Amino acid sequence: ERLMEPKPSKVSGIVQLEPTTDGGLFVVQDHGVVSGTGRSMVLHELLPDYEAPYEPTRAMVPGCVTSLAVGAGDFACALTNEGLVYCWGRNHNGELGQEHPDTEEHLTPELVPNLDNVVQIEARYGVACALQRSGQLLCWGDNSGAELGQGTTDNFRTRGPIEPIWDEQ
Repeated sequence: ERLMEPKPSKVSGIVQLEPTTDGGLFVVQDHGVVSGTGRSMVLHELLPDYEAPYEPTRAMVPGCVTSLAVGAGDFACALTNEGLVYCWGRNHNGELGQEHPDTEEHLTPELVPNLDNVVQIEARYGVACALQRSGQLLCWGDNSGAELGQGTTDNFRTRGPIEPIWDEQ
C-alpha cells in the first residue's frame, strides 16, 4: 500500500469543517466554495467520474457560506450570510426542499424556495430543518420515522419546508 506524503498548505477563509458519516470531510470557505473528500454520495454525484475514495470535489454556493449541514452523505445544505439555504445531492424524499421530490441527483446547489431569514440549519438521514430569525422552525424531507414533527409516522414526502406541530401541554 502506497502512503501519501502530507502537503500542508494555508487555506484562507475556512468557516466550518463538517465530517460525514462515511469518513469524509467537507470544508466550507466564506466565498461560497464547499470542498469535500470521502466516499459520500454527495461527492460522488457532484463528480460522476469519481472513483478514488479521497478525491476532492467542489460545489459553488452563491453568496457567503456561514454553515453547512450534511445529511448522511446523501445531500448537503449550505446557509449563506443572507439567511438563504441552498441544497444539493439526492432528492428522493424531498431532502433538497424543492416542490417536487424526484429520483434525480442534483449536482448544483439549489435555493430552497419560500425560506429566508434562516439563522441555523441541521440535516440528518433524509431530512433537513432550518431555524428562522423569528424562531420558527421549518423542516423538509422524509417522515417515515416522524422526523418532520407532524404527529404521524406516515411516510410522505414534503413539497418544501413545513412547520412541525408542537404539543403545547
